[in-house]
Amino acid sequence: MDKDQSVGLRESLGTCILGMRLNKFFLLLAAISWGKCFLLFFLVAMLLPGHQRPGYYPDSLMYETMANNLLAGVGLSLSTAPPYQPTMFKEPLYPLVIALFKAVFGDHINGLVLLQILVNPLIAILVYLIGNRLFEDKVARLSALLVALIPIYGDISFAVMPESFFMVLFLSAILLLLKVENTASPCGFLLAGALLGLSSLFKNILLPLAVLYPTALILKHGKSLNRQMAMSAILFLLSFSLVTMPWMWRNKEQLGLFSISVRGGALFSHQAAWAANFTSDEWKAYSLYLLWGPLAQRLYPHVIGNDLGEYEYTVLMRREYVTGLAKQHREGEVESLLVSEGLHDLIRHPFKFAALSILVELQTLKYLLPGAFLSLKSPAEAAWLLPTVRLSLILAGVLFTFLTVRGIFYCKGRLGDYWLVLVTTAYFHLVSATLGVIPGNIMRYILPVTVFYNFFIVIAVLGPKAAARESAMTNSGPLICDTESVTP
Repeated sequence: MDKDQSVGLRESLGTCILGMRLNKFFLLLAAISWGKCFLLFFLVAMLLPGHQRPGYYPDSLMYETMANNLLAGVGLSLSTAPPYQPTMFKEPLYPLVIALFKAVFGDHINGLVLLQILVNPLIAILVYLIGNRLFEDKVARLSALLVALIPIYGDISFAVMPESFFMVLFLSAILLLLKVENTASPCGFLLAGALLGLSSLFKNILLPLAVLYPTALILKHGKSLNRQMAMSAILFLLSFSLVTMPWMWRNKEQLGLFSISVRGGALFSHQAAWAANFTSDEWKAYSLYLLWGPLAQRLYPHVIGNDLGEYEYTVLMRREYVTGLAKQHREGEVESLLVSEGLHDLIRHPFKFAALSILVELQTLKYLLPGAFLSLKSPAEAAWLLPTVRLSLILAGVLFTFLTVRGIFYCKGRLGDYWLVLVTTAYFHLVSATLGVIPGNIMRYILPVTVFYNFFIVIAVLGPKAAARESAMTNSGPLICDTESVTP
C-alpha cells in the first residue's frame, strides 16, 4: 500500500466514524470497550502465576471480607472472628454490592466482574456526552474513542475494586452538573448531589467536592447570581448530605470520626512525616525508587531493604506506628490524631512538604496514556521493567502532558465554559500530590480525571479551531452529526 492509499484509507475511516449515526457510534464504543476488557483479562490471566486471580488485590480481599460479614449479620467489619469490630477503613457501597451479588448468585463474585465489564462502555459514552456539551462533535467522538481504546479503563472493570461503578456515577454527576448549571433546575441539582453522594460512598475522594462545586458555581456567577441559582446550589449540598449523612453519623458514633472513611488523613500524615524527617540518603533513595525500584535497592540497600513491597507498604506507611495507635484508639480517632500530626509537620516544614509533593506529582506523568498501557501501579509491582522502559514511559508521559497543556492553551479564551472540568482535575491532582507518597495509590487518585485529558489532547492535535463549540449548541443543547437524534 503506497502513501496516498494509506492517507486515503485514514481519511475514509475518519469520515466513517465522524459521520456515523449516534446509536451506531455508541455500539462501536461498546464493541471496542468489551473487546478490550476481555482481551486484557485473558492476557493478564496468562501472565500471572497460576494461584493469582486477575484483578484481585489486597484491597479486594478487604471489600469481600466486609461483604461476607454483612451477609453473616455482623455488620461492615474487617474482623475474621469474634468480636466483630465495626470499620470505616473502606467505603460502604462496594461491599454492599458484593454482598447483594453473593446473596443472589452464591459465594462467588464472577457475576459482579461480568456486570462491571458490561457497564464499561458507559465510561466512553459519558465522555462523549460531556465532550459534546463542551466542544465540537469531532472532539467528543475522538476523545470517546481514545477512552474506549486505553487499556487502564478496561483493567478497572475486571478488578474487584469500586472504580468501575465509581467512574460511571462520577461522570454521570459531572454531565448532569454541566446540563443544569445554566438552568438552575432544582430537580437537576438534587439529582446531581445524590449522584455525587453515591459516588462518594464508593470512593471517599469526592467528599470535599460537595462544598467545592457549589462554592465555585456561586463565585462563577458573581453579581449575576440569582436567588434560584443560589437555592439550587443549596439543594445540591442538601441532597449530597442526605445520601452520605447516615453513614457518616454511624462512623461518628461508633468510630469517633464524622467522615465516610479513613486512610486519606493517614496518607497525608505519612507524607508530612517523611518530608520532615527524610535524611539526605532517604531523599535520594525515594526519588530513585519512584523512577526504578531495583536500582534504588542496589544503590541504597540500607534505606530500601530487600523487599520493595515491604518498603512501600510497611516502611512508607509506618505500619508499626499506626498499629500501635490502633491498639489504643478507635479507627476514626486514629485518623484524627494522624491528621493533627501531619498538620504539625506541615507547619514546621512547609517547603520540604512542597518539595516532596512536587516529586510525587511528577509521578503522574507515567500514569497517563503511555503508562496506562501497562497498568503500572507502583515501582514494587513494576520491578521487572527495564529502567530504559520506565524512563521511556515517563518521557512519553511528558509529551502527553505537553499536548494536554497545549490543548488547554488553545481553549484559554473560553476556560470559563470548562470550569467544572478544570476545577475537578486540579482538585484530584492536589489530592494526588499531597497523599501520594505511596506510589501505588497515585493511579487510583488521578484515574477519574484522566478521561478529561483526552479532550485537550485531541484539540492539540486538531488545532485551535477544535476548541470552538457549535453555535447551535447554546440554543439547542448537544449537537449530533446526523439527522437522527438518539437518546442513550
